[in-house]
Amino acid sequence: MQAGRLGLHRTGLDAHAKLHHNQVHAVNLVTGMSKPLGPQVTPVRVRNASSRYIPSGRYIPSAASTSAPASVQQINSVHAPGANYNAVANAGAAKAALPSWKILVAGILAGSYIAFGALLSVSLGGTIPGIAASNPGIQKLIMGIVFPLGLMIVTLCGAELFNGNTAVVTTALLEGKTTLSQVLKSFFFTLLGNWIGSVLVAVAVASSGIMSSNSIPLVIAAAKTSLGFQTVFIRAVLCN
Repeated sequence: MQAGRLGLHRTGLDAHAKLHHNQVHAVNLVTGMSKPLGPQVTPVRVRNASSRYIPSGRYIPSAASTSAPASVQQINSVHAPGANYNAVANAGAAKAALPSWKILVAGILAGSYIAFGALLSVSLGGTIPGIAASNPGIQKLIMGIVFPLGLMIVTLCGAELFNGNTAVVTTALLEGKTTLSQVLKSFFFTLLGNWIGSVLVAVAVASSGIMSSNSIPLVIAAAKTSLGFQTVFIRAVLCN
């Protein structure tokens, strides 16, 4: 009786494996594939716990497919606060160690980039007198949205702006990665370069006459120069 059951079980498994093989072969003929599609299911004999050989239509993977997967290196662009602080300190030390002429050139570029951002800001803000008269908040909003373009160019091009340079280089000094003389050198040439770059753009714009019909720059300049020392100082601190 038990032999009969094993015979029926073996016959059923062999028939199932043959049917699956014929289906895969038919798909290969239709698709025109030169290689068989999917794993080949062929009857194999597997020894069970009772040492009897039973036919099996199960697919047995090769050793390569059952091997442990290769290790994948994980890339994490998010660092802990301590790691970010150390990176800022290292960047500040590298900036402070630059030659004076490189700091000056980078400062000039940053000053000109910020001036271009301000030029675009006042150009757009000065061409909407109707909105400025009825709702001056919208005019300020538009000018504020456009102005950061100069900051974006400074960041992308690696120029040296005084406010960012001050924060980074001071961090390096606090961590003992640079000296006070290098910090003062970086401050001086960065600030000087920013002033030169902005003045050059202002002279070019005034000489070209492109802002002659726009009164916004004159209004802003008059308002800023009329402020007292304490007001200007506190606004500068809040700005940076």
